Amino acid sequence: MQRILGARIVKWYFKLAYVAGVWLVGCLLQRLLELVDVPAAAVSLVGSVLSLSGILLGARVFRGRNELLVTPRPWWRMTARRPLSVVLGTLAVLGAASSVVVLVAGAVGNARFARSLESITVPGALVNLLWYAVLAYLYLNSAVRSGEPALVGPAPVVPGPRSTTAIVQEVARVLSEHGLPDTSGDIVRALLTRGWVGRSDIAADVPEATGEQLLRELNAVVEARR
Repeated sequence: MQRILGARIVKWYFKLAYVAGVWLVGCLLQRLLELVDVPAAAVSLVGSVLSLSGILLGARVFRGRNELLVTPRPWWRMTARRPLSVVLGTLAVLGAASSVVVLVAGAVGNARFARSLESITVPGALVNLLWYAVLAYLYLNSAVRSGEPALVGPAPVVPGPRSTTAIVQEVARVLSEHGLPDTSGDIVRALLTRGWVGRSDIAADVPEATGEQLLRELNAVVEARR
């Protein structure tokens, strides 16, 4: 099952082939059940469950042009685009309304709707109504939630304070890169007590230009600890 849910259908003609395949399997199964005299309500229920399962699976494996292929869709998303969810949800609402009309008009004795109700039976009409209602909820919920503002991403992870050992190692590295003797102990002590080092903390024979660069790098070490 995980392998099936990991599949992705992007091209529109493959999506159309999938929909046609689900519809064809549903029709063949319903026809088979009718041939073995399964009650009409049961046939309608099996067909509705099969088609709804196919729709839900399609919503998980279909991907729009701008959607990430690997990332699973949120459970509520039924389509890649909000307008499509609105259209399909509206059609499902109209389908549910038509089922209500058939039930009500047939119940009050309208000849035309009474004949329709006889052919599909009252339980079958109720199954159709429930099927359309579920689809209407799924697609309209998807449309509403697709319009929500994007969630704010998590705050960047700020590194914690650096340990004294890390500071000692970093100061020694800086001094070594500048070819200076290892006086890291005195410099680290100044960084930890005062929070900064000045010109008097480094050797007096260090050239002025080199000294300025050295001080910037040494003070940057303690800045990373805060």
